[in-house]
Amino acid sequence: MALSSIAQSQFMLYQMNNRLPQSGHVNPSFFPDYKITVGLPFVSTTYLSLNTGKLTFNNAFTRSSDDSLRFNPTNLASKLDKSNRLEVNGNTQLFQFGIRVNRNFFTLTLSERVDGGIVYPGSLVKFLGTGTGQTPGEVFAFENLGMQTHWYQEMALGYGRQVSDRFGFGVRAKLLSGVAGLNIDNVSGVLISDVDSLYINTSAIDMHTSGTEIFENTDFDKVFNTATAFKNIGYALDIGFNFEVINNLVLSASLTDLGVINWKNNTKLFTIDEVSYSFKGENFLDVVSGNNNFDAFGQIADTLQVLYEVDTIENISYKTPLTSKFYAGANYNLGKMHSFGFLFYGDVFKGTFNPGVGLSYNLTIGHIWSIGVSASYRNKSFENFGVGTTITLGPIQVYALSENLMAIAQIADANYVDARVGINLVFGKVGESTRVKKEKEPKKSKESKVRKIDMGSR
Repeated sequence: MALSSIAQSQFMLYQMNNRLPQSGHVNPSFFPDYKITVGLPFVSTTYLSLNTGKLTFNNAFTRSSDDSLRFNPTNLASKLDKSNRLEVNGNTQLFQFGIRVNRNFFTLTLSERVDGGIVYPGSLVKFLGTGTGQTPGEVFAFENLGMQTHWYQEMALGYGRQVSDRFGFGVRAKLLSGVAGLNIDNVSGVLISDVDSLYINTSAIDMHTSGTEIFENTDFDKVFNTATAFKNIGYALDIGFNFEVINNLVLSASLTDLGVINWKNNTKLFTIDEVSYSFKGENFLDVVSGNNNFDAFGQIADTLQVLYEVDTIENISYKTPLTSKFYAGANYNLGKMHSFGFLFYGDVFKGTFNPGVGLSYNLTIGHIWSIGVSASYRNKSFENFGVGTTITLGPIQVYALSENLMAIAQIADANYVDARVGINLVFGKVGESTRVKKEKEPKKSKESKVRKIDMGSR
């Protein structure tokens, strides 16, 4: 079972395309220079990551004069964007097998995945932090508040082919089985707080869930049977290509996780109708200062509790899309040892687009050791410096990747943390990369087989 955050060490993994079997997860046209690869349960890949955007420790907390920490929503709200994302993803590979047959490469992988995230407006945090604030009567409007999380199993069949010395493509078809999920779509509202009044308007809220009772069950056998029941079926597709435009310069692109999960088993729909509420009465400042005994807050809370009454409907099916991702890269190989890379990345979650760009360098020494470094712009930050390495000793390949080493040194300001480690079994090293063109031998001139006889002259 994977417990984690935002998906797949993308930048470093993408640039190690012909070294790691796992690179096929980000572009199915990438396959390693080995005839056979095997990944064992839990050992071949464990991936964890967390993306908090502008929600960092130093933005959310301030240290007072007595050295104590205090949550500071006002400071946090000033740092946030209009729309913000907080994401958690993870991937544990249960099995992987790949085999090369001439120019073809076939793969089979089984994985446990957890993907989740929240899209929230900065104005909502500002309202909660400031209330009437410095501008009484200020309007706090928000939209596109949403949440999605799902735990699912993935079985993927992949096929890639190096069509020519310059062009290759790949596809991966995925069968998904949802275990548990939660989804809330596009909640909007308006909040106005003044010194003597409060106005709240929120749209209807629909929260779908499936399989959440699995977290309340302590019987492992029942949990396992539920997780492997294949009652919430989904489908997804990965596609990609690579093309050597000139000698040693390879362009590539891919689309991954194009798919949905259909949730039908143990589903519930929790609904709240649209709410419009206004209160105008005693001066809030007098209530807060204790000059008035009127229980304004108690009255408001009682009213809102009635207005935000939750209705529950069971056995309502729903669908959730996967977080689709796009990659476009370029690699220039300088000899067999040096490789320079550029990558553009983007993903779509709950109607928001998250882009990133990165530069990388990889050094490969023989068939044993490879190390790469990267610098990238993502989550509106340039302070992302990654490193990755692979060591291959005989059939055993050990690797470790991370996108943001700065998070370790400056954890209080970190907004993106990830790590990927694993061990593969690899057999039959291919002598040269499939992208390296073979030199053609010059054609031999055909000599006439007719024997010439000099008849002389008369």
